[in-house]
Amino acid sequence: MDEPNARSSAVVAHLITAVRLVHPFPSLLDGAVVTLIALVAGGALPVAITLGLSMTCLQFAIGAVNDLVDAPADAGQRPGKPIPAGLVTPAQARLVAVAAAALGLALALAVGVGLLVLALVGLGIGLAYDLWAKGTTFSWLPLALGIPLLPVYGWYGA
Repeated sequence: MDEPNARSSAVVAHLITAVRLVHPFPSLLDGAVVTLIALVAGGALPVAITLGLSMTCLQFAIGAVNDLVDAPADAGQRPGKPIPAGLVTPAQARLVAVAAAALGLALALAVGVGLLVLALVGLGIGLAYDLWAKGTTFSWLPLALGIPLLPVYGWYGA
């Protein structure tokens, strides 16, 4: 492989690793579920998209906090993770988490105060998992509370 192609491949690989900070697959999946539920509930397309983007941003925040919490244990053990790989600093990860949470909450507020409350509950559940329950006998609890919140978020928001 020639040098420019090798560099391009390396940049793409680094970018993919950095994007993993926000746990894109489950985050985007949760946003898509909320969007589809809102549409099924009769919500207008712009509202459904706003709801989906809001949930995606909230999930991005939760994912970034998860990687921050896991970074010390991941160091030397999981070099493919963004923080241990040195592609994202802890400060950058905190900035991503705060910005994503703020955007998700702002989008929820744009739909209504009631949805903002639901967004805060969902964010709180996700952060409780990251900061407290993960790796304990209670790790199931935030998941059991958070997963059913997705259709409620989409339906109520619509």
